[in-house]
Amino acid sequence: MRMISDGKIHLAALAALLALFAALGGATPFTQTTALAQSSDGRIAFYSDRDGNAEIYAMNADGFGVTRLTNNSAGDSQPSLSPDGRRIAFMSERDGNREIYAMNADGSVGVTRLTNHSAYDAGSSWSPDGRRIAFKSHRDGNAEIYAMNADGSGVTRLTNNSAYDGWPSWSPDGRRIAFDSDRNGFRAIYSMNADGSGVARLTNTNSASDSEPSWSPDGRRIAFKSSRDGNNEIYAMNADGSGVARLTNNSASDEEPSWSPDGRRIAFSSNRDARPFEIYSMNADGSGLTRLTNNSATDRYPSWGPAAPAPQTNTPVPPTPVPTTNTPVPAPTASPEPAPANTPAPAPAASTAPAPSDTPVPAPTASLAPALADTPVPAPTASAQPAPTDTPLPPTPSAPEPAEPPPAPTPPAVAAVAAQDCQIRQGMQAR
Repeated sequence: MRMISDGKIHLAALAALLALFAALGGATPFTQTTALAQSSDGRIAFYSDRDGNAEIYAMNADGFGVTRLTNNSAGDSQPSLSPDGRRIAFMSERDGNREIYAMNADGSVGVTRLTNHSAYDAGSSWSPDGRRIAFKSHRDGNAEIYAMNADGSGVTRLTNNSAYDGWPSWSPDGRRIAFDSDRNGFRAIYSMNADGSGVARLTNTNSASDSEPSWSPDGRRIAFKSSRDGNNEIYAMNADGSGVARLTNNSASDEEPSWSPDGRRIAFSSNRDARPFEIYSMNADGSGLTRLTNNSATDRYPSWGPAAPAPQTNTPVPPTPVPTTNTPVPAPTASPEPAPANTPAPAPAASTAPAPSDTPVPAPTASLAPALADTPVPAPTASAQPAPTDTPLPPTPSAPEPAEPPPAPTPPAVAAVAAQDCQIRQGMQAR
């Protein structure tokens, strides 16, 4: 009984604790690590000299949340967000000449120099899997397109001619790289396989400059800058060069397009507001123009990418219900209240009045008569003889017996009765 009672007490206490957690709104001291929700619009990295020299900044897609990511006396420019939003490749002069570096997207620890050459390295673009980076370099005498692993190893030259090749943009499927080149006299947009083969010319004006290609996230369109209508504007075309559409139309210079991660918007730089360049965004069809930066400094080279996962935070975990069925109840101890060592154990209750060891037990006889015929038989009491099962029987009420009972039959009479009883039994068996 005590074991069952203890089990009920434990379960009742547990139920009370669960009820208390529920009343507190599920708050418990147990926590797990989760990431805060991020905006689906992503982040825009850009270059600005608003603090006195060229540095890398980042902002939300609506222009708010501006954060300075680099801080040194050299010039940092041309940022490129990685496909997962965790890293930014950029050009810097911090080591004496223009090289490619990479850092965490929040500007924290992790700045790594990726190229180390006396020539000019700039204009980086990540492969869609984040494993390779295409860039422009003058290391072989003129501007060519190269590719390297994300850690700076495995440099491969992709283009090889005497003209200018620059501004690479990797296709979303990783198979092609768009770039601009003046190999045919005028700057035009080209594309090639990721290994440098299969070069194809996409624009062909022969009178204006087409440059700075940017591949859309779905791989169907390429945005670019062109002066074909008299000044630099933003255009878009199909990935094969068809379907060219003009997206901006003003007397200023609009440059450096970059697609939003969902492909609905395009960020670009412009000096349309009679000041140094600012960052703007518009819908993919040229409508819905929005100014994102507004200061007297120069803001350029937007790179729109997904927002990096937020820092980890501790979020309460709701309590886990404890099953109340099939719960083992702890077994009681061998003796909750052990008896003193010198206390003799009680004798088994086989008989309430055991006979002394020296008292002979009379042998069973055919009759209940005592051995002495002339000795009166005392009246039986409630506890005169033990019950056949050795368990004391409760007293049975009976009428008082006479003070002097009649004498018991003599042994011959008893024998006669026994003989008669034997004959009756034999007759019944014969039947």
